[in-house]
Amino acid sequence: MIKFALLAIVGLAGLVLGPGQVAYCVFLSGSSAGEHEVEPGNPLTIELRPEQNPLRFNATLVYTKPRMIIGISERTRYAAKLQLGDDTLWSQTFGIEVRDDEDTDGSRLLEATSYHTTGIRSFDVESAGDYAFLVEETSDRDIAVKSITLKVRENVRLTHTPSAIGGFVGLVAAIALGIFMLIRSSRSSSAAEATPEDGER
Repeated sequence: MIKFALLAIVGLAGLVLGPGQVAYCVFLSGSSAGEHEVEPGNPLTIELRPEQNPLRFNATLVYTKPRMIIGISERTRYAAKLQLGDDTLWSQTFGIEVRDDEDTDGSRLLEATSYHTTGIRSFDVESAGDYAFLVEETSDRDIAVKSITLKVRENVRLTHTPSAIGGFVGLVAAIALGIFMLIRSSRSSSAAEATPEDGER
């Protein structure tokens, strides 16, 4: 019982430091600095300042969930970049992927509107100014995207990579050891129940 309690503690710590920390840093830390509708091919002008550092761009995509095709994953990807004048600060791809195994209730037999929020990038700016954010389509256009909303967050917290990796490792290890201990305990119980019968024979 003590071993299972220790595994639960390790697993909980791993959950907080791994997936929990990443989700918090990407989507919840800092404060909102605005939302903007993005149209692929048309630059979006955004005023950014150093006092907002670290900044983070996330995107919410409204898309038509495709009909289920067994064994096929469908996706749409975009190429994004942030510029100040003629200088490109960074470039990044983002998008959405829908796998056939995500259909758990038969909903993918029909097309439906759905939402997906994804992280784009965390970054700093060195000077205040009007920055241009440009999104362009790529060759991956399997899913019909109705709209893209850029969500800007300021003064965000950056993920501490070593602790996040340690958290993921701890979580996986706790789950694996927990399963192993359950199987071992089950086999021991089965063996104990079978022993009296063997003695009677």
